[in-house]
Amino acid sequence: MPYDKYTDLKNRIFKKRVSKAIKNISLDKNQIKKAVESLLKYVELNKNPTDLVSKQEFIYVAIDLSRIPEQHSVRPIQI
Repeated sequence: MPYDKYTDLKNRIFKKRVSKAIKNISLDKNQIKKAVESLLKYVELNKNPTDLVSKQEFIYVAIDLSRIPEQHSVRPIQI
């Protein structure tokens, strides 16, 4: 199987799994918003004013699900 066909097949399978996962996941958007706002406030309070190098901050939010997804994926799923 040529590499292009292989990657196309893998991408189609991944997109199908993502669409299934998104349909089955329900999240409380207000709770996520509160968590992100709290993280931003924490970063702002702990910022070092003498640090001239980092002008951008990256914040990663991990969401744990109460139910284990049916299919496993190594890639993170954007919700």
